[in-house]
Amino acid sequence: MVEVRKMTIEDLDQVVEIEQDTFSLPWSRAGFQSGMEMPGSYFLVAITNNQIVGYVGIYTSFDEGEITNVAVEKTLQNQGIGKKLVNESIKWCEKNKITQLILEVRKSNEGAIYLYQFLGFECIGNRKGFYEHPTEDGLVMKLNWVRWKDVRC
Repeated sequence: MVEVRKMTIEDLDQVVEIEQDTFSLPWSRAGFQSGMEMPGSYFLVAITNNQIVGYVGIYTSFDEGEITNVAVEKTLQNQGIGKKLVNESIKWCEKNKITQLILEVRKSNEGAIYLYQFLGFECIGNRKGFYEHPTEDGLVMKLNWVRWKDVRC
C-alpha cells in the first residue's frame, strides 16, 4: 500500500537519493529545501513500508501552477505510484483554485508522457534543447481540467 503525504525536511535524504538516481542534472538537498520554503510551493512524497519511494513538487503563483519534478524509485516504476502522486497534486491544485497547471517532460520519456496524457494533460508546445545531459527537447504540457475530472482516481 502506498501512502501519500506532504514532504518534510526529514524526508530530504531519501528524496535526494531518488532524484540522483533518476535525473542527469539532479536537484541538490539545498534546492529541495529552498523549493519547499517558497510561498505557494507544495511537495509530496509516496511511502511504502516506511520508505520514501517517490515524490512530486509544484510551484504556484496566483492561479497558475507548474509541476517541477516527479520521480519514482526505478525498481517501483509502472506500478501506479507516479499516477497517485500527480493525481494528489492535481487535487491539491483544484482545492487551492489553481486554474492552469503545466509541466515539461523529456520528449523521449514515453512512459511519463503517457501518464500525463492519461491524467488529462495535453501537449501545448516544444522547447528545443530544453534538457541537458543529453540535450533533448522538452514537451510543454497543460492540464485539461475537464479531461482530468473524467479520469481522476
